[in-house]
Formats: sequence, C-alpha cells, structure tokens
Amino acid sequence: MQDREEKTEQQLQESIKAADEQPILISDACKQLNMEAHVLRYWEEELGLPIMRNDQGYRCYTNAQLLMFQRIKILRDAGYQLKAIKLVVPRLALLDDDEFYYLVKLSDEMNKRASELPDTLPAILPVSASQTELARKLRMEEFEDVMNRILDEALCRHSADINAQLADTICKKIGVQLDNVIAEKITEQVSTKVIKEMDYRMRLQDDEAEERFRKLDETLFMRRKKSREQKEAAASRLPWKRKHKT
Repeated sequence: MQDREEKTEQQLQESIKAADEQPILISDACKQLNMEAHVLRYWEEELGLPIMRNDQGYRCYTNAQLLMFQRIKILRDAGYQLKAIKLVVPRLALLDDDEFYYLVKLSDEMNKRASELPDTLPAILPVSASQTELARKLRMEEFEDVMNRILDEALCRHSADINAQLADTICKKIGVQLDNVIAEKITEQVSTKVIKEMDYRMRLQDDEAEERFRKLDETLFMRRKKSREQKEAAASRLPWKRKHKT
C-alpha cells in the first residue's frame, strides 16, 4: 500500500511540476488529485484551509496546496479522521517523505488522541459568549500542543529506528574493522553507543571465527594422526612382516 501511495504522490508531483506556475482551477485540481470537487470543498471547510480565488471568483490552488491535499488524501485512506488530520495539517508541509509515511502508520494513535478532544467545555462555563469562545480556543491550543509533542516523539522514535537499521546493515556488510574515514562518516548518522556495539560485534565475530579455525585444525590433526596409527598397525600385522621379524 505504501509503495502505491508513494507512486501516486510521485506521479502527482511530476504532473504539477510539468504545469505552469499559474493558479490551478478546481476542475483541473480534481483531475490531478482524482477527487470530486465536493470532497475538496468539504475538506477545506472541515480542516480550516485557506481558500484562494481568481479574478472571476473561482476556486484555485497552488502546486504546494495540491501536494498538501494529496497527503491529506493518503492520511484519509490510511484511516485518519479529519479531526486528527486537522491537528497535524500545519506540520504536513514540513515533513520529508520518510517522516510523512511514518506518520501514516500512526493513524490509530493519532485518532485516539484526537477523540480525547472535548466537544464541550467543563461544567463550570464562563459567563459571556466571548469568554466561552476564548476558553474553547485556549483548550484547543493546549490540546494541539499535546498532539505536536506526540508527533515529535513519534518522529524521534522513527529517526532512532532508522539509525538502528543503518547500524545493523553496516554490521552485516562489513566484516573488517572500520577505518577512521568511514567511522567518521558513520558517526554522523549513528550514536557513539551504536558504534561501540558495532565494534563489539566485529570483535566477537573475529574471536568466534578464530576459535572455529583452531578447532578445525585440531580435528584435522587428530584425524591424520589416527589414520597414520591405523596404517602402521595394519602394516605390522602383514605375514611378510612377521616372517621378517622371525
């Protein structure tokens, strides 16, 4: 599914880059996104997205907005609720492809957090409507801060996973001690702790290999010795050998 989504977004990006930088009408935008116009309008309203219009008053979009809608579509297909998407919309344009597709996998967690956002205020309500709206806004900002922290923590975990995978791949492919130049380059990607772990694994592999060769040499030596003794014993039992001794 991820490969298909990546291919779709890549095709969209190529299509957008091929177009002029002029604003794109909603009809053309829907064709590129493979979406209905009413869905696009609904998302704009529900997510509070800015609406741009041309001189004739028609909805139009920039290339960046189309890429944003494509990511929103991918999140929706992955099971994201609009309520959860609304909380991460400001961050979508800042994520690289790897971070975005990691975010796609967090649909269950982000939906759960979004469901905790109250639709109503606590029992003790402010008196005036303006105070009520202010309290609601403050509560929303507080919840958005929590969601942003969750997203930051998730992206940090993703970065740590990438570093661990990189270190493991290097350990499998490199069978000798890393020289200083390679070590410096890898240090930029992984932590000192991972480097120490890599060195330990390499030394352990060397020790194990040396022990296997030592045991193999001992086995071969004992087999040759035993074979020689068996030949000597067999030769001593030959008739001409016994007559010669007599």
